[in-house]
Amino acid sequence: GSAIANGICVHPSGKFLYTVGLSDQIVRTYNINQSDGSISFANEINTSGGSIRYLVFDPKGKYAYLADNSGDLKSYSVNSQTGALSSLQ
Repeated sequence: GSAIANGICVHPSGKFLYTVGLSDQIVRTYNINQSDGSISFANEINTSGGSIRYLVFDPKGKYAYLADNSGDLKSYSVNSQTGALSSLQ
């Protein structure tokens, strides 16, 4: 089956776009071309969680927070060069 994106958000730097996969529990990162606004796939992370819903960033974009339907919150560091997320748990 196809993955269903529950939501999208843009990193505070404007360099990366993220999709939150409701059906497959994967957060996908895309590079945003700063010249023309096009996007290209960069990487993904399997969150191994239940029904992930929301992804937000701290104002400086160093950390990301992912919430699920159960009220659980996961924390990630953000690679400023690639946009990749790394779990802090």
